[in-house]
Amino acid sequence: MLKSLLLYFIILFSAHGKTIYQVSLGSPKEWVGISKLLYAEIAKEMKDTTFEISKIPSKRVIKELIKGTYDVEVGWHKDNVNSKELVFTNTPIVELNFAVITNNPEKFKNIGQRGLTGLTLGIPRGAHYIHHKIPVDVRYEVNRLEQAFDLLDIGRIDGVVTTIQNFKNIMKKSRNKKYKIINELGYMIKLYPMLAKRNIILRDSIEVGLQRMRKNGAYKRIKKKTGIQLLEKDLQN
Repeated sequence: MLKSLLLYFIILFSAHGKTIYQVSLGSPKEWVGISKLLYAEIAKEMKDTTFEISKIPSKRVIKELIKGTYDVEVGWHKDNVNSKELVFTNTPIVELNFAVITNNPEKFKNIGQRGLTGLTLGIPRGAHYIHHKIPVDVRYEVNRLEQAFDLLDIGRIDGVVTTIQNFKNIMKKSRNKKYKIINELGYMIKLYPMLAKRNIILRDSIEVGLQRMRKNGAYKRIKKKTGIQLLEKDLQN
């Protein structure tokens, strides 16, 4: 026990006196780079602080936060958590508009009335907590978004669930101009930093950082680097 505590404090106060917080990432691995940019901006609002991002399976995130292995999860959907041991920031770290993309719109005719029964939709592996509104028996998990579109092209799946921004990027590269957005199935997801209740002071510090990021042009800088819009609307500096 003593050795574990000693190791904890060595890690916490290493890096030339900086406090190091461990951040879990339950989202697909493509989000590692974006998450580092987001938390680097938050760290600017916290004296002598740095965040280390680690990709872990999404199914382990809540357990590891409660256990104390990680201090904060990059971003999680509030509606999918019932534990009283966890808290969220009030301000989301990202707001993402999702859509179902298909090359065969006829399969989705009258979708509002009959639902998704009999259809198969490709989603990124590890993103099931984001797409919890999509029935499990409809999901087809893929490792990469490009893989999902390849499967769509050969008829293995009926549609791909992705953000509008990702779809725009795919369309810039793709020769297939038959892809269509099924507007009836669009939805927006807000992801919030999630922490164990004992880390409420850290939660409040991150909240301050998020609010300042929305005012100081940080999201626009990240969009310029990544090409991804992380808020529903661009905010003015």
